[in-house]
Amino acid sequence: LRYDDLTQQEQQIFDQGNSQLLPSRDRFGRLVNFHEQFTCPIPQLVRFRLMIYFADVYSEDVVTQQRGLVAVFSTSKDAVVFQASPAERKDYNQFIKCHPMRWSAIHLILPTGPTFHIVRALMILVSGAEERVRTRFYEGMTMETKYKLLT
Repeated sequence: LRYDDLTQQEQQIFDQGNSQLLPSRDRFGRLVNFHEQFTCPIPQLVRFRLMIYFADVYSEDVVTQQRGLVAVFSTSKDAVVFQASPAERKDYNQFIKCHPMRWSAIHLILPTGPTFHIVRALMILVSGAEERVRTRFYEGMTMETKYKLLT
């Protein structure tokens, strides 16, 4: 899959830069994939195609094949949305299970507040034991989170 294979809509969404493979690696040499919540709703098929494109890009890296990938997901109070229907959630979970790369670390950055404590608890309940071990939650604004990630 190449960039040229993406539709014009997918290329426009890709060019927004909300999902990026960072140019630097973590201290263990793993690639870091950063995802910021999109401000507009994106059809599920488009999200899947973009995820497949990213998976194709970082699967070519030998170190990532050996050590896994680090994912950082950031969101704001305005952008927290879940898949609308149970069928979409089921498709998404199946897609993640058959993802070609191993997630060695998942960092989720959520705003502070009681609503996001509930969101965090639900995410922990929904995720499997294997994902739970690799997942870390951070609360706060961007600057606060940067300091927490550095420690």
